[in-house]
Amino acid sequence: MKKIFYYGIFATCAAKLLAQDIATNLEEALTKGNTTGHIALYGHYKTLQGGSKVTNTKGESKNSSGLLTPSASILYESVPLSFINVGMGAWANTSAWENVEGDYDGAYGNGEGNIKRRNIVHQLYAQAKHPGRGFIKIGRQDVDLEWVTDYIQGAVLQATPMNSLTFTALYANRQATIDVDEVSRKFGEMNGKDGVYGLDISYKINGMITINPYYYYAKSFMQIPGIKAVFDIRNKTLASSTTLHYALGVLDSAIGEDGYFMNIEEKISLYQHINLGAGLYKTSKDGGSGAIQSFGDHIIMEEGNHIFDINANTFYGFAEYEYNKAHFAAYFAHTKYDSLVAFLRDSQTESELDIVFNAELFKNLEAGLVYVRVGNSVKSESYNMLKMLFAYNF
Repeated sequence: MKKIFYYGIFATCAAKLLAQDIATNLEEALTKGNTTGHIALYGHYKTLQGGSKVTNTKGESKNSSGLLTPSASILYESVPLSFINVGMGAWANTSAWENVEGDYDGAYGNGEGNIKRRNIVHQLYAQAKHPGRGFIKIGRQDVDLEWVTDYIQGAVLQATPMNSLTFTALYANRQATIDVDEVSRKFGEMNGKDGVYGLDISYKINGMITINPYYYYAKSFMQIPGIKAVFDIRNKTLASSTTLHYALGVLDSAIGEDGYFMNIEEKISLYQHINLGAGLYKTSKDGGSGAIQSFGDHIIMEEGNHIFDINANTFYGFAEYEYNKAHFAAYFAHTKYDSLVAFLRDSQTESELDIVFNAELFKNLEAGLVYVRVGNSVKSESYNMLKMLFAYNF
């Protein structure tokens, strides 16, 4: 799923880390390093439909869940010395309010809680980087590849032999989700002790076409060969972007049945302020997506509960408007999919509406609101949700 309402958080941090000097000795490398981070307050309130209840082992039972949680992070990155630098970051959060005990961390058998840990070292790495030619980064780090996202423990190698061609290779053996609304208990193993390998190639043709073949391999679990093509046409007032994306989820025979994932999307941009678009997600009628989303995805919807299910067909549309430092958006998706009930298939549908607003209130201080409405043909799986975030980046 995509966290669409706090898209700007950490953008200031990233900009600062890019603007680095070059050190001539170790003392300069350490003392002239950059320190960035955030302080945030996140909350949400969720109302369940169809008689569904949020319960815990303490006897509480309500048709709603909610939480309010402050969080903070800090990241130090040294100045490069002979193209090599190091970084270390820590994340902390706590609970300020829960509607039902366990809404925060899942305590007392509450299935709503996703913040499993109150503090964690989320980045710890060494990096060798050559400006314009690539880098190798080893350790705990954030990644944003096609099917591996969030934070990993491993290595990423990126090489740019020419301006139009980029190779990215990945090995990761542990992964954690760390964000204002979800924190993993630890960096958990990926594919047991075998980890995940990936190779991503991006090639741009005439500045208009980007071809992106990739391959991911998880021993005794899954292979993901895929290709994405993006066609861009631009002038002063209008831009068109067409995306064609297809990936196979080739599972080990002991795991399950193979599947695939397909995405077609058309986006029109007007006057650099308005984006209008529509698209389709589709999976196999036998194996669904083949579990390709196991280590991360880039689905446009905030929830996207059944987009990767068996025989899922999702039609979606969106409208976005940006003015100065404010962002308004609406996203809608309708998914028809197969669910398994007592080993028999049953067709269900689910619609999702996301209304989004976020803005920079003052320098480095951002606020975001999202309203989510999920309507399922099984009423007990429907819910409404309101999310809010205030974040200060430094």
